Amino acid sequence: MARLRGRPSTGGALGGCGRAARSRGEDPPGRRLPRLPRQAPYFWSDQYGSRIQFAGTAGPGTEFAIEAGSLESGSYLAIYRREGIPVAVLGVDQVRLFTRWRRQLSAPAALTTI
Repeated sequence: MARLRGRPSTGGALGGCGRAARSRGEDPPGRRLPRLPRQAPYFWSDQYGSRIQFAGTAGPGTEFAIEAGSLESGSYLAIYRREGIPVAVLGVDQVRLFTRWRRQLSAPAALTTI
């Protein structure tokens, strides 16, 4: 009996040569593929009854500011900015607002309008 191999992502459909080219930011030989949108790194966790979510990359040189809620209430949304440009978002029990900011991380110019 023949087994069918599933391909759950575009990477599987490209084959090894195509994946290698795509990882270098190039098109696979003989093909032009649509560019995949850049995805910000993301994680979430449920801790002590709170949903904690983080997306983006924060590090040295980033500024941190609470945009909604407060630390005292235990429910807040914080934005990390580097040179005034949002680069990461942290949400604690702010699922809807966090989701809107997360979607916009790949388009920094749009973040100032939220």
